Amino acid sequence: MNKLHKLNVWTLLIASLTLAPLTNSYAEGVSLKKALANKALFTLLHHDNGKAGSLNIVSVAESQKNALKGNDRLAGYPINGALQSLEKEKSLQLANIFLDESNYVYLNKRCANQAFNGIRFTSGNDSVEIVIGTPCNQVLAVSKHENETQWWGGILNGAVTEKVLTLLTVESE
Repeated sequence: MNKLHKLNVWTLLIASLTLAPLTNSYAEGVSLKKALANKALFTLLHHDNGKAGSLNIVSVAESQKNALKGNDRLAGYPINGALQSLEKEKSLQLANIFLDESNYVYLNKRCANQAFNGIRFTSGNDSVEIVIGTPCNQVLAVSKHENETQWWGGILNGAVTEKVLTLLTVESE
């Protein structure tokens, strides 16, 4: 098995395990807004700054091992180049998109992401990191709560993913 094939298998496996317990009404029980601890939700809604960038693909095990450990990664994925600061209005718009449970869908299909983009929302010493994988539209959010790394996953609908990517592309130009 080559390295890329192993990576796709791991990405598929973690996506399946993360999203397996979700039902068509999963937003009622485990939306990002409800899953985040109060401190992380406050950080996302009232962040001092937001920074975004493209990410290198690594195994799920590596991303989990390195999540929230330094500024050279987002959700454990290595940053490709440098993060770009987001305008406050756009970073708030992105935060609200990710928190709106109506933007997510339930899909039960196999998919391997080929690219990742990420955003770090920071308030003081606290941060929430959100990564979106394409073409699967998979969203992973990572934060700390009482020294424990908290993970959340969901699938954005395609139109919302395009809107997020457009906001990030316009920002980086």
